[in-house]
Amino acid sequence: MSDNPVINISEYTAPLKRYVPLIVGATIGGLILGFILFQTRGGLFVAEAEVQVKPIIAQTATVDPDRQINTTTEEEIASSQAVLGRALNIIEVADGEALSSYSNPETLQNAKALDFDDEAIQRNSDKVEVDVIGDSQILVVTASSDDSEEAAQLAQAVAVAYVDFRRDDAGASLEQTRQSLLERQVQIETELSSVYAGGAPAPFEVIGLEAELDQISRSLGSAQGSNIDAGSVISDATAPDSTEGLPTIAGPAFGALLGLIAGVSLALVLDRSDDRLRSASTEIAELGVPVLGTAPVKLRSGSGLSVYPSNSVSADSYRRVQATMLFNLDQEEKSLVVVSGVKNSRVSGFVAANLAAMAARSGRRTLLVGGNLRDDPLNDGLGLSDVVSGQSSLADAIEKLELDPNLHLLGGGTATSRPAEVLQSEAFGRMLNAVTEDYDLVLVDSPAVLDVADAVDISRLAQAALMVVDSSKESRKDIAAAIGQVRNVGTDIVGVVVAE
Repeated sequence: MSDNPVINISEYTAPLKRYVPLIVGATIGGLILGFILFQTRGGLFVAEAEVQVKPIIAQTATVDPDRQINTTTEEEIASSQAVLGRALNIIEVADGEALSSYSNPETLQNAKALDFDDEAIQRNSDKVEVDVIGDSQILVVTASSDDSEEAAQLAQAVAVAYVDFRRDDAGASLEQTRQSLLERQVQIETELSSVYAGGAPAPFEVIGLEAELDQISRSLGSAQGSNIDAGSVISDATAPDSTEGLPTIAGPAFGALLGLIAGVSLALVLDRSDDRLRSASTEIAELGVPVLGTAPVKLRSGSGLSVYPSNSVSADSYRRVQATMLFNLDQEEKSLVVVSGVKNSRVSGFVAANLAAMAARSGRRTLLVGGNLRDDPLNDGLGLSDVVSGQSSLADAIEKLELDPNLHLLGGGTATSRPAEVLQSEAFGRMLNAVTEDYDLVLVDSPAVLDVADAVDISRLAQAALMVVDSSKESRKDIAAAIGQVRNVGTDIVGVVVAE
């Protein structure tokens, strides 16, 4: 763990930055999916009508007691296809008239004369729901539709049709009871005629028949005077002004939120399985190497030095890194440093050039050596390979740069097919010793450690090594391996620079 009490927010946001395309894609996908699902569901207009249910027939013992109020049964009746079919016929007969006209006797009579439209019943069966309010005798008819007027018409028509259906059913039941009583009355009268025609009847036989006949007469009178009250619509439906549910924006917004959460979660899961650096200050420090800081890198094509202007924010980052590096080198009286990347030599070369420029600007006589003979972007003229092979003197090969009078450059020189032999030669070692005597700081740009062995060959001759880590591409395993190879040849690592 780092002893620095200051929290580096970038260490925690780095995983999210790595997977920005994934997170953005998941968020956009969630937004689109939420929009599609919300549009598919659609906003519906909802209308309600309330019905007060009452005992169908009062003050009669001849009616089936099951015909009295049972809210569960009444809910099923109101939800039946028979009621819905009658309701659709009421709407057809009313033909756009006010909802109050649905209860007119003429409208109801004409609706009952029409046949049911089975297809229309099926289309509208899912649009209507009937519920009971608590333990009361009030049914609530709810109708939903993408049209406000249609929702109100359907709710009102079902409520009226249910009451009318209940009234007709009660009337039919009462008439059936009356017909049964009349038929029994005729039977008894016939039996009495037969008894009297056969002579003197037995008293008990006549008394029983006459008692039953008297009971039937009273029942008929009661049935005749029975009052059918099927209930009433106590709250008419009205056309709603707006749809039910969440506003239109809610679907896409909720979908985008879920997509964002899914994207961030997936990014964190992938990051846990990713071996790249998540916290340079802690993970590299665990390898026993100090982190000098972070340095912005902006690679460009072509050869030559690429250095940030001295007054830029990026140059300030390099100024802080080189100040720490020089402090560490001065403590150990070292001035010859090899600058190596893990796998990316272009990034380490950019960092080496900018650190050399910052050191020169601070007043140090600085030499930048192009030790990457396999791919040297620093110059195309005389350089290191020419000096080592004896084709050029050191004085002729070193170039004085206009960038700063304290900054000199020894490029890679003429291309060679045997770079390893050049870097392993005694002449190369003598050359490094010579320039070390003439300069306050010598930075040798080398190939990446894990690409070829050149970096290790140069490290053997250097007094210290500076490792450049590309945190966006290089894994912790590779970083540890590169640091280990440099240490194996006895070279101290002055620090690590994290390239951004």
